Amino acid sequence: MPLGIVGKILFALSTRIIVTSGFVKCRVLKYAGKIREDRIVTVYNGVDPFGLNKGVQQKREESLRRIYGFASDVPMIAMIGQLVQWKRQGDFIKVAKRVLTEVPQARFFIVGEDLFDDHPTYKAELKEMVNSLGIEDKIIFMGYCRRISWFLEEVDILVHPANSEPFGRVISEAMALAKPVVAVRSGGPLEIVEDGR
Repeated sequence: MPLGIVGKILFALSTRIIVTSGFVKCRVLKYAGKIREDRIVTVYNGVDPFGLNKGVQQKREESLRRIYGFASDVPMIAMIGQLVQWKRQGDFIKVAKRVLTEVPQARFFIVGEDLFDDHPTYKAELKEMVNSLGIEDKIIFMGYCRRISWFLEEVDILVHPANSEPFGRVISEAMALAKPVVAVRSGGPLEIVEDGR
């Protein structure tokens, strides 16, 4: 987030600057100006796999398949993130339309809200896109989800189409639960996702 001259002064006076990825480190170096690179330390967001699994075990009695009446062979694909344009939910919707031509029984979940009310019309625009593509019965807008580990355990694939993601904690959470992740090869995801592994 641009901090103007105040930010540049803070960077200049800081002994250490902690960033969540090498991608963010490059952004900081570009923005901050003349600071030594060795003053910037990368600390990736941590994921507690035991905490994730505990959350899953506690909610095992609830099932998305039962809630929505999906058969066991229905692929459930999710995108999780704040509803902001740079997360690219619109691309997720377009991809869903293409996937549905090959796998018509698939169902897609968009999880998240515009937490800071910065984009008040964005959700309506996404729903209009879904309607215009004729897939309103295939995509579910879940809104904000507090129990993310339970939700991730329920779905089959996580898709993360943001192309300037600073880190992407939900990707790490999905991988900690052994879920396949499809992500854009850029930003933080490029540092944490290994193709095919």
